[in-house]
Amino acid sequence: MTGKPATILLNPAVLGGITQALLNTDTKPAAAELEAALKETASRLHAVQQDLWYYQEHATKCSKKTYTTEDQKTAGCAGTDTLNQCSVKLFQYCFSHNQNSPTRDFPKTRQKMFEASDRLDKALKEYRSRLKLIPEIPASK
Repeated sequence: MTGKPATILLNPAVLGGITQALLNTDTKPAAAELEAALKETASRLHAVQQDLWYYQEHATKCSKKTYTTEDQKTAGCAGTDTLNQCSVKLFQYCFSHNQNSPTRDFPKTRQKMFEASDRLDKALKEYRSRLKLIPEIPASK
């Protein structure tokens, strides 16, 4: 051969299964879903941490509160209840009857975090499975 080298257009069919797998594996949809799931999880994490703080703060207040005889009646304590049984009723009543508290949001926020983390887990598994389809091509010697 003289002069200018001839150009060669590779025929992918000749390159074998490894190259075909590399050329035909599309990770873009899986990567996009993973990115969206990461963003959703990150945004939900802030909300759940904030609501959890209020939830725990309110639980602490209820557990340290001094309750009157009237409070005991309102909470449903009966004369036959043990101290432990009445304590549980008082705590549950105090905790559930705070109308202005963000604690009412925590169960819903927690459920949304579960859903976001499930989505993230699924997206990670899908992206990982797509990456596994891409073979390593040995370096030339």
